[in-house]
Amino acid sequence: MNAINVNSISATVRNLQAELLDKQRKLAPPSMLDCAAHMLLYFESQDAVHRIALQFLLEKFDATRANLGYGDAAMPQYVSSAIETASGVAVPLTDQPVPNYIDSVQRVWRSPTTLRLDPQNVPGIEKMWASVGTKAKLARRMETERRIFGLVCIDDTLTQRQWKASDVAYLDQFVMCFLAPILDSYKTTLFPKLSALTSAEIAVIRLAIRGFTYKEIASALAKSTNTIDNQLRSARAKLRVRNQVELVQACSSLLCR
Repeated sequence: MNAINVNSISATVRNLQAELLDKQRKLAPPSMLDCAAHMLLYFESQDAVHRIALQFLLEKFDATRANLGYGDAAMPQYVSSAIETASGVAVPLTDQPVPNYIDSVQRVWRSPTTLRLDPQNVPGIEKMWASVGTKAKLARRMETERRIFGLVCIDDTLTQRQWKASDVAYLDQFVMCFLAPILDSYKTTLFPKLSALTSAEIAVIRLAIRGFTYKEIASALAKSTNTIDNQLRSARAKLRVRNQVELVQACSSLLCR
């Protein structure tokens, strides 16, 4: 990592500490503040920040699976970028693309607060959630004042629990006050050129990082292989890399597998 990036990261962390931790010191629960401080301690690794945040949510909500991903309401498919499960419990993993146009998913993108979803009553997606054992789900969009850029989901695969209003309020506070601002800061801190990419190009690159072929990416995102080729070509030009290998290497530290 070059000196410019190191200095930029240090400055960003200092600003986030002042803007988030200091301002929320008397407003947020101590455990939430501790989690945020831990995320900033490992700020250089987005993978680590994902793990810290999701493990924190698993423990807080006594849930069995938590995941987050990036994108927007216009994407044809939504794909998780990071998944954590409770230890000591057999929990099905799920990284299969979710049809983003389904009404229940669109409701999450449109809602300014956390939604309590009933997996038994989600037309068009109930079979998918049943296949991964989801019995109760909390879902919230990630956003800052500038943009909406992803989703966070918490699942219980053991019981059809009823989430409380306090659960909704807690997830709202954690995402809005800490998680979203921290994750949003990566876009201009670790890879400034990433700002030139469209959300569609970022979605394609994320799947390329995970080893998907052009055909698999096209299938996952409901696009043609020609469209995928054009979007990856455009991304390479914007980031000034010569080939697919360099593109994946350039983005893998920021766009989590």
